[in-house]
Amino acid sequence: MHRITDFTIQIRQSDIDYERQRSEQSNLKEGIPVRNFSDSYLETLAVYRQLCEHLIDKNIILFHGSVIAIDGIAYLFTAKSGTGKSTHTRLWREHFGNKAVMINDDKPLIKVENHSVTVHGTPWDGKHRISTNTSAPLKAICLLNRGEENHICEVTRQEAYTLHCYTILYCNIK
Repeated sequence: MHRITDFTIQIRQSDIDYERQRSEQSNLKEGIPVRNFSDSYLETLAVYRQLCEHLIDKNIILFHGSVIAIDGIAYLFTAKSGTGKSTHTRLWREHFGNKAVMINDDKPLIKVENHSVTVHGTPWDGKHRISTNTSAPLKAICLLNRGEENHICEVTRQEAYTLHCYTILYCNIK
């Protein structure tokens, strides 16, 4: 039985150059030294970008965050880079021990279908290289901010949407 391919991905040098330019612009906006990534690493980013452009048609989106499953239920922590997403999930792994499974530490995929949301691990797992080839139903998304004290509060759907949009804009504009 032959299966017809849903889509193909082809990377050109211009795609790699585009990823390099985006990385340099991001570094400059963040006020950090420009990092010189290899073409092979930038190619993986270009592949992921094109993959995500196709997956959106299947109700699957890329999410910048660190996601951990406790007893098979996923919790995703998101914030701008450097806020402490990986630190937060490390603390959960230390606290919950064997009950905790890291799904992805940087760029998980989220699928929305039939009134349910599932989060999936990917090979694009950030600087700590922590991920598993697994998925779990998503219970909550936590938007992290740095503060003087630790606290958590539940927000309405409207507030969550507004906060997440702000996080996306803040991360991409600053």
